[in-house]
Amino acid sequence: MVDSKDTKTLTIRNTTLLPVAWRLTGLENLGDDFSVSQESGVIEPKTDFVLGVFFRALKPVTTSRKAFRIEVLTPRLLTVLLFVT
Repeated sequence: MVDSKDTKTLTIRNTTLLPVAWRLTGLENLGDDFSVSQESGVIEPKTDFVLGVFFRALKPVTTSRKAFRIEVLTPRLLTVLLFVT
């Protein structure tokens, strides 16, 4: 339904003793109906970050499952990929 809205949250938890950098990729695959509260950032040691994911139907369409990726740079300089669908 046009103008329908929904908000979901995704909690990213840093359980390490070092700050961890993260960023979202693949947001262009979501289309104009979806937005996020932040595209990248740093999570301080032993803290959580809550990412807001927002949906607003701008026009009637049939949608399929949408996905984006969270890339996390760990303290050992390894990239961890998390896929969200």
